[in-house]
Amino acid sequence: MKKILALVILSALVWACGGKKEATNTTKDSTITVNSDTTKNVQMTNHFGDDTLVKIYGFQNLRDSKSLLPYFTNTNPTYRVAAVTAFASVQDTTLIDTLASLLKDKDVKVRLAAVYALGQTGKKMKVRNQAEDALILAWEVEEDKQVKVKLLEAIGRAATPKGLRYLANLKIKDEDLLYGLAVGVFRAGQNRVFNDSLNSAMINLIDPGHQERVREMASHHLARFGRLAKGLEKSQTELVQAAASDQHPYVRMNCIRALANIKSPEVQKTLINSIKNDENYLVRINAMRTYRLSYDSVRTTMIETLSDKNEHVAINAAQYLLRNATATDADTLFQLAQKSPYWLVKFNLLSAAYKLSKDRDQIGDYIKATYDKSNNIYEQSYLLTALATQVGDYPWIADKLYNSDNKVLRTFAIDALSRIRRLPDFDKIKEDSVKKDFGDIFKYAIESKDVGLIYHAAQTLRNDKLEYKKFYRDRSFLQKTLEALKLPIDIEAYQELKRTIDYFNGKKKTDPFPTETKKDIDWKLVKGLPQSQKVQLKTSKGNIVFELFVNESPVSVATFVDLIKKGFYDGKTFHRVIANFVAQGGCPRGDGFGGLDYSITSEFAPLNYGTGYVGLASAGKDTESCQWFITHSPTPHLDGNYTIFAKVVEGMNVVHKIMIGDKIESVKLVEEAQ
Repeated sequence: MKKILALVILSALVWACGGKKEATNTTKDSTITVNSDTTKNVQMTNHFGDDTLVKIYGFQNLRDSKSLLPYFTNTNPTYRVAAVTAFASVQDTTLIDTLASLLKDKDVKVRLAAVYALGQTGKKMKVRNQAEDALILAWEVEEDKQVKVKLLEAIGRAATPKGLRYLANLKIKDEDLLYGLAVGVFRAGQNRVFNDSLNSAMINLIDPGHQERVREMASHHLARFGRLAKGLEKSQTELVQAAASDQHPYVRMNCIRALANIKSPEVQKTLINSIKNDENYLVRINAMRTYRLSYDSVRTTMIETLSDKNEHVAINAAQYLLRNATATDADTLFQLAQKSPYWLVKFNLLSAAYKLSKDRDQIGDYIKATYDKSNNIYEQSYLLTALATQVGDYPWIADKLYNSDNKVLRTFAIDALSRIRRLPDFDKIKEDSVKKDFGDIFKYAIESKDVGLIYHAAQTLRNDKLEYKKFYRDRSFLQKTLEALKLPIDIEAYQELKRTIDYFNGKKKTDPFPTETKKDIDWKLVKGLPQSQKVQLKTSKGNIVFELFVNESPVSVATFVDLIKKGFYDGKTFHRVIANFVAQGGCPRGDGFGGLDYSITSEFAPLNYGTGYVGLASAGKDTESCQWFITHSPTPHLDGNYTIFAKVVEGMNVVHKIMIGDKIESVKLVEEAQ
């Protein structure tokens, strides 16, 4: 997708936490978190009335390092900050030493910008040692606490094992610096660099005596990387206590995920209690996703949870049953599917029943009848996936691929057929005609020039176990399609097809893909926007209001606003929703593979993905387009990797209600909406 991940059939187990200042608004169902700075609607002008800043951001957009460098010595610290921050997006690895020189700047804001840019650039493997040394040296002489906090994070971003040993030897007691240490350890974990003593330190930091943001960040490291730590089971008591009683729901949900790596009766009891009793639905979902749950001990609870008033919770219970139910439950699951008011619950239960039942005809017929009666294209599409466990259903699915004109349905059809082709039972088929049918199906998908079909077919063709290298004697159709694709709009199809062609040709490593972004910026539009410009989304579940980050992300904001003015988003859907992660929309196709005929540059400002932050989806750096996502909870693993261009200031409760297929009825600038 021009999206964060590939097309999601089952919710991915993505976990997140972060450190933005937030306020909580408790509802009957859960604690909904919103940003605290939604104060007066003051229409302040943005800072692009300054022509020098316009030039600097223009050079950033062009990735013009040479033109940015003179501003490093400008007497105006505002210009130095802007120029240095630009390198967080440019990420020119040849200028590490030049960036490091700004760590000594007399202005605190310039030093902060230099720390951020150096961390962003220094995370690249070939310059980590160089960046790490510069950041450690700066830490040892820096006196400003705010800068020291950010230095700890940046050291983690660029960390090698040597850098982590340095962090482990620091004697820190100050809570603000402990927060910086926790973020730094997490950033190092993102680069797969770990230190056992620091993992133990993170356990100590979830103690209730520490600040909320310290506990939250430490727990997020344990949730995401705890499985890689040695002896985590020795910390069971601390994790159980935090998971059961910490006042902050994000700490509870993160500690629950960390507990997933420990198998014990006490952990089982804690997880089941969280599923049943936690007041926050995000915590309950995390508990249901833990793979250590004993099926026998939780089966009844999961079945009861299928009727939960929170649809996200019910869906996750159904997903658990799909992953873990046994053949003896097939009839029960089929009966429950027929009663469920939630179509995604129904889909998961039907998928499980169809996979497990010995008498599949009745279930298969019901799935097809439900498909025929549905007027929801997403429900129909997912039902195709429910049939993807049986080889015999491929002609019915292939008919939808060949004869439907709906892009969403066709994308799901080729994905379902790809799943069938990978089934172990497929190898038992002796009829050559069936194997030929699938060869024809994937060739058709490639030649269709449809990005969604090409994406899935290309991935399947380079599956070594399927031996398609031997099947296609004439492979010219692959190259012909590649040459017909248009960049950047077809970037994902291009990427996958190029990898497949290289695989067929025996080339082990695919060369970097061409990316070209839109060079011009509509500065007239940007300058006309207030600094805190609001945007109202009217959805089928209620209204959501964004505040745009004009100063930090002018290119992204200008693109978004231009599309709003053209009515581009009106009538689109939320095509991807993963509870406790994101709700994503803005795709012109509706399946996540749509984009514009141009892409824009990534804009990495020193912002963090807290709850309700809005980012641009991409297929890699500088491939952003029209799709965007809203975070359900803090997601620090996205920081510095996906442009943040807005945040939710009203309607976060609506965001939590959004489901796949919900409509974006209209999007308007606030003054236009009133």
